Amino acid sequence: MFELVGRGGMGKVYRARHVELNRTVAIKVLAHEPDDKLIARFRDEARAVARLQHPNIAQLYDTGIADGRPFFAQEFVDGGSLAQKFAGQPQDPAFAAAVVETVARAVQHSHAHGILHRDLKPGNVLLAADGTPKVTDFGLAKELAPAAADGSTVTHNGLTRTGEIVGTPGYMPPEQASGVTTNLGPTADVYSLGAILYEGLTGRPPFQSADPLHTLLMVLSMDPVPPRTLLPKLPRDLDTICLKCLEKSPRKRYATAGELADDLRRFLSGEPIVARPVPFTERVLKWARRKKAQAALVVVSALFAVGVAVAAVWLFVTNAQLIRLNTDLETANTNLLAAKQESDRSYTLATTTLDEMVRDLGLKLNGVPQGEALMLDVIARSSDLYRQLSEVRPADGGVVTRHLNALAMRSAYETNYGRHEAAARTRKELTDTLRRELDKTPDSADLRMLELRLAFDTATAAQAENQAERAAAARAAYARLTDRFADQFPGRQEVLQYQVRKHWLQGFDASARGDTAARIAALKSAAAAARQITDPDARFTFLSSSLTQLGMVLSMAKRSAEADTAFVEAQELFEQAARNRKDAEAVRGGLAEVQVKRAGIAMDDRRFRDSLDLYAAAEPTLRTLVKDFPLTRSHHLFLAECLFWQAVLYKHDDPARCRKLADEAIAVMDAQLKRRPDPDDQATRDNYARMRAMLDKPDEDR
Repeated sequence: MFELVGRGGMGKVYRARHVELNRTVAIKVLAHEPDDKLIARFRDEARAVARLQHPNIAQLYDTGIADGRPFFAQEFVDGGSLAQKFAGQPQDPAFAAAVVETVARAVQHSHAHGILHRDLKPGNVLLAADGTPKVTDFGLAKELAPAAADGSTVTHNGLTRTGEIVGTPGYMPPEQASGVTTNLGPTADVYSLGAILYEGLTGRPPFQSADPLHTLLMVLSMDPVPPRTLLPKLPRDLDTICLKCLEKSPRKRYATAGELADDLRRFLSGEPIVARPVPFTERVLKWARRKKAQAALVVVSALFAVGVAVAAVWLFVTNAQLIRLNTDLETANTNLLAAKQESDRSYTLATTTLDEMVRDLGLKLNGVPQGEALMLDVIARSSDLYRQLSEVRPADGGVVTRHLNALAMRSAYETNYGRHEAAARTRKELTDTLRRELDKTPDSADLRMLELRLAFDTATAAQAENQAERAAAARAAYARLTDRFADQFPGRQEVLQYQVRKHWLQGFDASARGDTAARIAALKSAAAAARQITDPDARFTFLSSSLTQLGMVLSMAKRSAEADTAFVEAQELFEQAARNRKDAEAVRGGLAEVQVKRAGIAMDDRRFRDSLDLYAAAEPTLRTLVKDFPLTRSHHLFLAECLFWQAVLYKHDDPARCRKLADEAIAVMDAQLKRRPDPDDQATRDNYARMRAMLDKPDEDR
């Protein structure tokens, strides 16, 4: 009795009973009409597996021909694949390291017997019932030539033509992705083992796209995001091992799968690993050399700026330390004076480069998919560099102010992405540093503005963490500081921006009191103040946010016409901004949010066709935002809302579509809760689930 259990590009796999051996086996047969090339490749796979006797490689039992098609019988492994085990979720680092160590030792056995696998991936690692991994599917295996004089091995020429790309794009090394099928060595499989380790640690391959060609281009032109950037708590040694496997140059990878396995064993045993971490500046230079890839251009520009700044800071700090060794400037010689001049030039280069990077960072990275973690990493590096500069020149108020601004930006992003503990530590550093500087220069307008920004961030962070009393106290403190700033520095445009924020927080206070009228009045005042801002970018930011908040409050107050008016004005602002900066995450997210809210108003007014049109306009944008920026909570919430209320609208006309949309809305909330647990999100998810059950009931039973 045969049971189909899997299929690949070349063959089908059946579960069967081998009569002579009296055991369950996996029967692999060609999936297509046989031709000479397929038959040769199929036989090559059988020969390759027959040479390998290892507990972690699925064993070959028998070969033959049935109905004109070749087949072979192999060990049946019934625990599913490693891909099913990973299931797109980060695994325990020790488990991921242990399983890849085991697979690497099996691959080393294969290499020692002259076989290069060429298609290692989680789907080709099966698990026995007790969890033991078994390497399988040697359909793309190549024979390695005997070791050369230098100990290296390469593949023989074979059936595959140069230029014919074989393998799985997300797991193949760059040399294989480029179409080279000869002269591949063991390091090609080492790269694939690193890709498996990367997926085990992060929940995704190092490179992934809906388009295989795009994935190949990423493999050829981009470096993977370091696993520790995505998961900061990941052990540094494991991050180093993984990235060494994924080096673009085969010479920089582990020379053998056995060396990789040994380093993983050192990590698991708590011993020092052999691999050397790749310095940040080296990663920047590698990115810069491959900046022809359009998908990487914007990231290269930001990180190259950081690399230049790192080099400049290093040179500046070194020279400044030399200068401080001789305090008697009268005895300084010509060489020392030249060093000071070089130090000053380095300092200017460092601060200029960092200023440009910090100022442009949001625009450069906002449209980059999966860019949140990278943005946090670069902002953290910039604040650390500013700290180094401020420590070397503590009397330079300009660099100290830059350091404080970088800390404020870092705190805001950490809060926005739900990293509240990290944000609290950053605010503590900002508070302590700011207090010291205000003691020196209490009348500095720049420092007072930073004090305001810190007070606002403290209030919003307390609100995000559901600390009601602390949030109320922080809002009151911010209002007092804003009024004092306006009195001390009248006529400054920044006053209007902080006044807008003050009205926002007054709206929060009114909401906490249950005073809807006061909250509406506060938000109208915020919009009025925002209209007086002259800087176009700042005016857009503060006015669009004020109008969006106002529309939501008016909608909740059942003042639909006024709410829609506010939303329409906000939508026009977002559409205008989208024409100028199409890739900005905030612009796309804001436009979709307004469309969802207008759709809700139309549904309440029983304008169902208008409601469906608005939801349909917002849905593609929200799907893209959730995929590209998974750390941003609001994108998940608005997508779930968009899907669920479409389900409600389709209840009578298309019940199947209704159920599908409602189920997907709940799934979006479930995914959000896994990424970033939040009590409010759980309540929303539970509410959707209750309403989902009601949608299945006939109207007369509801």
